[in-house]
Amino acid sequence: MWGLVVVAANTLQAQGIDSTALQSLQNAAANSQSQALLVYYQNQPVCENYFGGSPRKFDLRFITPSVASLAIAHLLSSGKLPDWNVPLSKYFPAFNTPEKQAITLDLLLKHQTGLQAVSYEDADFAQAPDYVEAALQAPVARTPGTYFSYNNKTLQLLAALVLQISGQPIDQYLQQHLFSKLAIDATWQHDQVGQVVVYTGLQMTATDLAKIGQLILQKGEWNGQSLIAPIWIEALMENHPNDYLPYGMLWWLIPAKTRLIVDEPQLKQLATAGANADFLEKAKGVMGVYENQKTYIEALVAVFGQNYMQTLSAELSPLGLHLSRKVFDDIIGYKADGYTGQYLIVYPQQQLVAVRLLDSPPNYQADLHKMVNFEIMVQALLKINR
Repeated sequence: MWGLVVVAANTLQAQGIDSTALQSLQNAAANSQSQALLVYYQNQPVCENYFGGSPRKFDLRFITPSVASLAIAHLLSSGKLPDWNVPLSKYFPAFNTPEKQAITLDLLLKHQTGLQAVSYEDADFAQAPDYVEAALQAPVARTPGTYFSYNNKTLQLLAALVLQISGQPIDQYLQQHLFSKLAIDATWQHDQVGQVVVYTGLQMTATDLAKIGQLILQKGEWNGQSLIAPIWIEALMENHPNDYLPYGMLWWLIPAKTRLIVDEPQLKQLATAGANADFLEKAKGVMGVYENQKTYIEALVAVFGQNYMQTLSAELSPLGLHLSRKVFDDIIGYKADGYTGQYLIVYPQQQLVAVRLLDSPPNYQADLHKMVNFEIMVQALLKINR
């Protein structure tokens, strides 16, 4: 079922797959220097393309936490963890302070702990010998539960939590209870003191990552066996609205449609919050209504250059604000996103799973390598949302 396949156009048509859309998807993947593209429909292969290479493991980068979330779901399903709302102070004495006592597991999984975070990778954190200790010592920057801020540092607490509850490192726990059942061969990074790294660095093949997507689609069932109770898979994918993106618990959510808006009221809000005047003047070049992420990113690159992410982070992260505001329709899918173009996408109603992977090139360019329209092109295979 999970082998290398090429599906004929007439077979695709019989399955309800748009063969022209599939060819367009493969062409776009090739043009963006993809190294693996997999599509499975109704648990059957539609496309598996390695673009002249061969199946191998890839660094999944920030898809890693999404996979790690399954360890928490399994602990809940097995009754070893009481519920999402358990205070982290129960497991970490360092959190037994007035400022941190309100931080619960669900806030950690929703990136709402309020603990100090730096967008993307904090250099000091990445160089720390003990990632868990660095997370435990992070100061509270905002009231817990009031603000979404993606936080690599606090994700390391998941490794310590699984170890405390199960007696096993998270890699061994997942191998025993999930990966061995799915025949997944995974490789994890470790920090300098030997703890499993959870915020990035997990390596597996595109086929194995697709199995994770299929497990999500099947609500925790594999080969007739319930590995995780459906209620906990559904909880991972429940929408917890924030001011920027639909998000579950360590999984991004895909709305039927997203509009991004940069207008005078948005820029006025940034100015009131103390944004740099020169930055705001330049940001006027991005003003408009964008019907998808791709056109918005193209505008950002045109105005701020290839390093637009770093520019926006430096200017706006300290303010806790974003350049655009977003308007969302209903949720139709789930996504694990590696940040530099690694994707796992699941459309549950359509029983569609798609994976796109590449090694992050040293000359990474967002407009070339990220393939920001991947989810839209996958939707086109079944005319989802049309």
